[in-house]
Amino acid sequence: MRRPSRVFLSGQAVSLLGDGLAALAIPLLVLGLTRSPLISALSAATVRLVFLTADPVGVVTAGSLTAALGGDPRPVFLGAGILVTVTAAAGWRAGLRRAGPAGAPR
Repeated sequence: MRRPSRVFLSGQAVSLLGDGLAALAIPLLVLGLTRSPLISALSAATVRLVFLTADPVGVVTAGSLTAALGGDPRPVFLGAGILVTVTAAAGWRAGLRRAGPAGAPR
């Protein structure tokens, strides 16, 4: 197997492992925070729904953008990475703002 194929398959394996761990960890985290099996089950269903819808939409969008940009996928991957980073940072910041200062009563 050529090196690019090994790198690609390794990246896919790591991504799949991360998706599986997130699908397991998020409902467990929700259960630990809320102590509600119903809310935990709803969060598990939401995670599954996001994985089932976002992945195909992302593949189609990335393929279309790559074709529109002349077949070079690097700008698409760079833009997607920047979008994910900004979105995660905004969510993290919003969570910190909502939580308030450490040690403060809720």
